[in-house]
Amino acid sequence: MDAATAELSELESVLAGDLGVILAQVTPLKGVVLTPVNNFGWDPATRTATFTSDLAAFKKLQRLQRNPKLSLVFHAREHGTGSGNQYVVVQGDAEFSWETDRDALAALFTGWWERSNGDGRRSATLTPEDLGGFFWDWWLAPFFWDRVIVRVRAQRIIAFPDLDCRGAPTVIGREWDAQPAESQKPPAKGTGPRVSGARAARMFNAQPHRLLGWVGTDGYPVVAPATVTGTGKDGRLALSVPEQLAPTGQRRAGLTGHWFAEGTIGQRQIVMTGWLSRESSGDLLYAPHTRLSYRMPPSRWMWRTVGGLVVRVGIWRAGRSGVPVEAGASA
Repeated sequence: MDAATAELSELESVLAGDLGVILAQVTPLKGVVLTPVNNFGWDPATRTATFTSDLAAFKKLQRLQRNPKLSLVFHAREHGTGSGNQYVVVQGDAEFSWETDRDALAALFTGWWERSNGDGRRSATLTPEDLGGFFWDWWLAPFFWDRVIVRVRAQRIIAFPDLDCRGAPTVIGREWDAQPAESQKPPAKGTGPRVSGARAARMFNAQPHRLLGWVGTDGYPVVAPATVTGTGKDGRLALSVPEQLAPTGQRRAGLTGHWFAEGTIGQRQIVMTGWLSRESSGDLLYAPHTRLSYRMPPSRWMWRTVGGLVVRVGIWRAGRSGVPVEAGASA
């Protein structure tokens, strides 16, 4: 066993056991969008991670189609079987087909259920058959079956010894330069805040998991833990991130903060895009340009009702946008 394989084997618990991970995608303008996805497995032989995405989230899939370079961030141990304190970023290339495969999805769901419900409890988020009756089977079918499987072949794995990224990282695969390339061109609409910075700061810091992402030197997203330490009069947010990861210059970047209850039934999330600046003083300032946030209480009835509605509306929009939703298994 070579050194890289030995190091990778020590991360197996995290890569295979974490259930909630963050997907970092590159936007057409070289920004980064951070969204949560469920981890459906890790293949150590091929160094491949797997997640799924419903067709209602067609914009996410279209971004992956345009630019398959992404990062998956393993940063939270709640509700999974992962152990240890490592903060792990898998940078790789995504592959998926718009065609859905119900048999493959069923196999993934079964494995997910076994990992997340090993004590014999049945999850309210696994399959329509678990949800109680003909109506819920019909209402939630698109949520489970009108989705695609995304596989990510790892090009680089960056593992910090603790969740705060304070120690020196282990890098498996391609060599890594933590600092991004030179500053990006400012947006045509200006670099200043476009949404309320004070409100965004309160919502962001209220979440237990908070991350900042930007495009690295070789085009893969770099993602670091972040906290808002203050809000300036101009509405920009002062950020604190691990010094060894703090980027220089100016660039587009994404922020996300999130919380999930067991089974992802209860959820809180805020997702922002904006402009990140490293000042001459060393301060890291963020001007939020967009903000999307929501809260869902830990209620099975709410999860079933809202989840089914959101996905059905999203799939209708996907069809109007030219996405081949007729390939869906429940169509």
